[in-house]
Order: sequence, then C-alpha cells, then structure tokens
Amino acid sequence: SPPGDRIATAIRGVQALEMQGGAVEIAAADVTNLKAMRALVDKVTDRHGRINGVIHAAGVLEDGPLMDRDVQSMERVFAPKIDGLRVLDELFPDGSIDLMVLSLLLLNLC
Repeated sequence: SPPGDRIATAIRGVQALEMQGGAVEIAAADVTNLKAMRALVDKVTDRHGRINGVIHAAGVLEDGPLMDRDVQSMERVFAPKIDGLRVLDELFPDGSIDLMVLSLLLLNLC
C-alpha cells in the first residue's frame, strides 16, 4: 500500500487507543544510557501513570553492505538495538509491562 495509507492507518490506530482512554507518548532519548532512560520513564509515569507498553524502534543508519563495515561501525549500528534492549530490560523486568515491540530495519544490515 502507498506510504500515505500506512501513515493514515497508524494515525487511526493511535486515535483508537486514545478514544479508549489510552495515551501514546513519543519520546527521544539515548536508549543505551540507563540514567537518561530512567529519567524518561519517570517523566512519562509522572505524566500518565503506569506504562503498559514500549515500542523499541531506535537505530543508527549507516548505509553499506555488512561485510564492508569495520568494528566501530558495527558497534554504532547495533548499540541502540542490543545495548538499548538491555537497558529496557533493566527498566521493565519480565511482567512489568503488557507489551514490548522490537523493531529491526533489516535494510541497515544489507
């Protein structure tokens, strides 16, 4: 489907959640930094109460084939995904939230 349709569908999904009393908070922080993420979680819980779900879509885009990358490039690309997931696991231990969605853009690896 055209990109506009996907965006419209996502917007309608957010609106449906909000109509049922839910809240969607979009936030930016260094997901690899436990202190920064803890401050963000505290801010969101102060504003909305309990956090029910997290969508982890952090990433660093460095174009180019995987085999052409050096170690530092690989670390920059994978840190938000791997180290970020470790931080989220620390902040949201098993059973503390209802949903955690992990997003990985495979094009980053090609």
